[in-house]
Amino acid sequence: MLTLVVGFVIGFTLHFGETWSILFNMYLSLAAIVIAATILIAQRRDTDAIQAKLDQIILATDADNKLVGIEGTSIEEIEKIRDQQRRGA
Repeated sequence: MLTLVVGFVIGFTLHFGETWSILFNMYLSLAAIVIAATILIAQRRDTDAIQAKLDQIILATDADNKLVGIEGTSIEEIEKIRDQQRRGA
């Protein structure tokens, strides 16, 4: 919100010229990229934490330990494991 207010104040002093428009647009685009990257990094950290907790639960129970670390495998390997589980193997 503060960015918009500052941008409009600067724009008002510069009479909202073409240069102001381009610079303000570039600044807002850069801010959006930084915010999106921050959100993605936070989501990745949360996902890794959840996976570590699930791995610990699997190891603490008598579940099949071959599922520990499955998030690091390829899609094809995950599909193979799912097919084996469906067949009861």
